[in-house]
Amino acid sequence: MNYFELYEIPISFNIDASILRKKYYALSRKYHPDTSTENATALLATSATINDAYSIFQDKQATLAYILKLKNIVEEGEKFQLPPTFLIEVMDLNENLDETIIANLQQEISEPVQHLLMANDTENFSTTDWQKLKLYYYQIKYINRLIERNNGTEWFD
Repeated sequence: MNYFELYEIPISFNIDASILRKKYYALSRKYHPDTSTENATALLATSATINDAYSIFQDKQATLAYILKLKNIVEEGEKFQLPPTFLIEVMDLNENLDETIIANLQQEISEPVQHLLMANDTENFSTTDWQKLKLYYYQIKYINRLIERNNGTEWFD
């Protein structure tokens, strides 16, 4: 069972925080290990899964990564090849780490997928849509590592 099924919500990048919180508390009460002496191990495992899901759903980048892995778009340890033009831009960014350049690059990267990230349901996404999201995911990941190395912060919109 995936986290969206567990929480009984559609696969979406934009999970309503109030609905998420209500589902979290309801599931936590239902599967808390102290509620039953039988199946305590199973309840503990389910409780841990509920907490893991809640943590992921509260972080947009983690949610994006989870959905891409869930849909088999991104594989663990995958060696994704970023476009050379992007890598050149990032080299320039590394030399002149400047907020304006970062903001422009952020806008450039997110523009082609913004409508996808705002969708409330991913069921009708095409293969092309998923590939755009995959590229976006790896670009964000790459830039965040660069920014982290330089000043300890990261961005994700």
